[in-house]
Amino acid sequence: IRPKWNASIAIKWGILLETAELKGTKTAEKEMLGTMKTKLETMVEDMHIKMIQKLWLPLMKRILTGLDMLKKMLRTML
Repeated sequence: IRPKWNASIAIKWGILLETAELKGTKTAEKEMLGTMKTKLETMVEDMHIKMIQKLWLPLMKRILTGLDMLKKMLRTML
């Protein structure tokens, strides 16, 4: 025996489908946010590495070169 399809059953099914769709959407949004967060973290790390390479490495090279020159000068004086 097949139950009659009435308005209340249709409404219940509609609510169930809508709820399932919303849950699926929420899950997809969470996954997308997780992916975006990871991508942003990676971009920040890359920018930090580039900043170090462009700013600090040349500065450290100059400092070490200067220290090496001072060391050589002190050796010749002593």
